[in-house]
Amino acid sequence: MGKYFTDILKDFNLSIIMPFYRKFDAFSRILPLNANLFSRNGIEVIIVLDEPSQKKQVLDLIKCYPLINWIIILNRNEHPWRNPSRAINVGIKNASKKYTMVCSPESYFETDAIFRLRVVVEFYEASFAVGKVYFNTYGDFSLNSNMGLSYGSIMVKKSHLINVGCYQEEFDNWGGEDDQIRHKLEFYGYKKIYVDDAILIHFDGSPSEIVNRNQKSREIPDYTYQYSQRPSSKNLEQRNWGKDFDEIIFDYRKKKLDLEID
Repeated sequence: MGKYFTDILKDFNLSIIMPFYRKFDAFSRILPLNANLFSRNGIEVIIVLDEPSQKKQVLDLIKCYPLINWIIILNRNEHPWRNPSRAINVGIKNASKKYTMVCSPESYFETDAIFRLRVVVEFYEASFAVGKVYFNTYGDFSLNSNMGLSYGSIMVKKSHLINVGCYQEEFDNWGGEDDQIRHKLEFYGYKKIYVDDAILIHFDGSPSEIVNRNQKSREIPDYTYQYSQRPSSKNLEQRNWGKDFDEIIFDYRKKKLDLEID
């Protein structure tokens, strides 16, 4: 088993996908804490900017972390907040690695969730691994005082996601996409494995705000909840995914950073 651990550390073969909608303040605060985990061998970090207003800020920031393999994809169309499923699919389509991990740009890696999830999907071929997330603001925080949820991160082979048609892009409001991708994967026979020591802390809102995630969950419309829990034959066969936008403004493989893009 030690040999497999060493092999993973030599090459994670992993694309980390972050759907990004006006999250620069939170992302810039958290990135210094996560950078060492992102800069390891065989990891690429794909930021999917779902609108253009923070493009220059993000490009300026990533210059400070040249050891991280960045891919930045830009949607030039301005729009209100929407469900991240379309942005996630754009990231999956552009991922070059064998495995994919989806997480939020404002999430802090309390443990090495990347390695813990990666070990699981290495040993269990037909599986996907789900970490645990705790929600809080930027004030005092204790894992013991917050109930973690089995959300916040998922790792799976890219080929498994392609087999199930990736995330459903019909979701518009908050919630639903996480549950449905799990049900789709399970429907096709992939085993869901919970990894409770793969812990992320999702910082949401300003330091003075109290985030009530349970309230958000209760506000999910019934039709959205039912749709997320019961994949239909139609959405299991989705093939036209990840085409909402495709402009890559930075790609570590080309070593080009263009700050003059309008």
